[in-house]
Amino acid sequence: MTPAPLNLRIYQGANFGPVTIYCQDANGAAVNISGWGMNAFAKDPNGCGKGPVVLDLGANISNAANGEVTLTRNAATTANDQSRTLVWDLVPTNASGAILGPLVAGRVVIVPMQSGTF
Repeated sequence: MTPAPLNLRIYQGANFGPVTIYCQDANGAAVNISGWGMNAFAKDPNGCGKGPVVLDLGANISNAANGEVTLTRNAATTANDQSRTLVWDLVPTNASGAILGPLVAGRVVIVPMQSGTF
């Protein structure tokens, strides 16, 4: 499976998200993800995505029956993020424990605030 591409931008000291991702089958119908787990982690691209987790993008199943997953990070958390570019992916684990994915992948750019805080 080829993951859907999605690049993200996080501003230091600002709330990130919510970013909602919809899990769908090949026909575009919602996939019920009840009982699944979702992880969205960002890593250093120099380790080919195999290094330690740098950021947890806060994946939360917001509506399992409709296949909705939401990514969020609060301002207090993003204030501590270093300015850089990372790679990230969304990896589901089904109710049987099988890892399916990644479903979505891309780059996440952490940008310093230019005008102070919001």
